[in-house]
Amino acid sequence: MRETPDDFFSGPQWAGIQRPKSSIDLLPVVREIAGNRLLLGVSGKDSIAAWLFLREQGFQIIPYMMWTVPGGLSYERESREYYQDFFKTPIHFLPHPNFFKAWRSGEYQSPITVAMNKGTQLQEIDYYQLEDALAKRHNLGDSYLSAIGYRAADNPGRRRMINNMGAVYVSGKRHYYYAVWDWVIADIMTILHKHNCKLSRAYSMFGCTFDEYNWNDLLILNQVSRADYDLIKSFFPLVGTKVLRFFDVG
Repeated sequence: MRETPDDFFSGPQWAGIQRPKSSIDLLPVVREIAGNRLLLGVSGKDSIAAWLFLREQGFQIIPYMMWTVPGGLSYERESREYYQDFFKTPIHFLPHPNFFKAWRSGEYQSPITVAMNKGTQLQEIDYYQLEDALAKRHNLGDSYLSAIGYRAADNPGRRRMINNMGAVYVSGKRHYYYAVWDWVIADIMTILHKHNCKLSRAYSMFGCTFDEYNWNDLLILNQVSRADYDLIKSFFPLVGTKVLRFFDVG
C-alpha cells in the first residue's frame, strides 16, 4: 500500500500548499493527542478501510453508525450486525443530525405534519454533540479524536477542506481525524480484500452509500426495497414527490 499517492498529489492543485503529514506519519501525532483509543464513524467503504488500517496499527476503536430514519433502514441494520460480528465489538447506533434538521425544517412535510412536528419541540443536534457524549461515556477525555474516512482524492470539496483545515483538528467543536486522507480507491480496495471484509448492501443498490433524499436513490428504494422507502415516507410524507417528478418531468 502506498503511503502517499504521488500520482494524485503531484498536480497543480497542490502547488505552494503544505500538505498534511501522510497517514502513516500522522499515527504518532494522533497517539500523542488522543492515546490509543479512538471514536470512528462507520458509513461506507472509506470508513471501513480506516477501521481496518487503524486496527492494524494497534488502535482500539469505539465505533458508531448513524441511522437515516429512526429504527434504521434494512441495509443499515444489516451492516451494523455484520460489522459488529466482523470486528467483534458493539457499534453504537445514533440518530443522524440531518434527520433532525429535515424534520424541524418541514422538509417534505404537509402543513399538518409540520405543525405536529413543531409540537414535539424536538431539537436539532450536531455531530460534535453525539461524539462528545460518546467520548464522555467511554472516558476518552477532552482531547479525544473521532476518525472519519474522508479522502482528499474523493472530490474537490474534501480536498479543499483538508488543504485548509488539515487532517487532525482538536481546537474546534468537532475533534476529527482523517485517518486515510491520502489514500486513493486502489488503497481502499486493497485493504478490504486483504481482510475479506464485505461492503454494505447499499453498494449493490446505489453503487455508493445512500444519499438520503436524492431522487435517484429514492427511486431505487421504491423499486427494490419498498419497505425502506415506505419507512422514509412515514417520517417525510411528501418525499415521494421527488420520485414522481422524475416520471413527470425528467
